[in-house]
Amino acid sequence: MKNVGSIMFIAGLSIIVGWFIYNLLKINVPPILEIAIILIFGGVIVVIVGLVYERLKIKGKEEDINKY
Repeated sequence: MKNVGSIMFIAGLSIIVGWFIYNLLKINVPPILEIAIILIFGGVIVVIVGLVYERLKIKGKEEDINKY
């Protein structure tokens, strides 16, 4: 439960990023699809950031193990 704040922050940030990307592309779609596209773009960004973060975290642990 200690990470709920960070998860909510990332979720909000992903929606903002998705909306920004959607506006950059200027796609003409019905309103319901707008919401879906914004969430998809935001979700993709969050997944990419999460994978990079996990990879860096694992790499940091490998370096700590190699010290000893």
